[in-house]
Amino acid sequence: MQKSGPLNLFSSIRYEAKHKELKDAANAITSRKNIAYSLALKQQLQLAYRLLSSDNNLYTIPIQFGRVLTLDSFTLDLYNNRITFLNKKFNLCVDNITFVSWVNIKGSIYNCKNMCVVVSEDDGDTMMLSFGLIKDIFITGEKH
Repeated sequence: MQKSGPLNLFSSIRYEAKHKELKDAANAITSRKNIAYSLALKQQLQLAYRLLSSDNNLYTIPIQFGRVLTLDSFTLDLYNNRITFLNKKFNLCVDNITFVSWVNIKGSIYNCKNMCVVVSEDDGDTMMLSFGLIKDIFITGEKH
């Protein structure tokens, strides 16, 4: 789910309408030998067609980002000396890091001074939420 983005973007068929589509397909199929296989194959082919045919599907949309920000020397020095991200130290001069005002990843827009919620799966069954304030957004040269 993390790699795909919001789940509401995947299907426009909601709730009971999905059953109607399957019932219509089941009535149209003349062979009753393996009806479950036929319906499952039809659904898989429809999903593959939707994912591959659309120019605006979630897997082909690149990451969009806002204007490039220039930070003052104090903030850059703070990031160089004290900040680690995911246990990795960054060197702003060497690592080709660009600060931006906002970023759009698979339909979710993140911008500075907004709250972000992180769900930690490491806590087992409790699934504790961590809340944080987005201070700055940066993009490394590796994955733009």
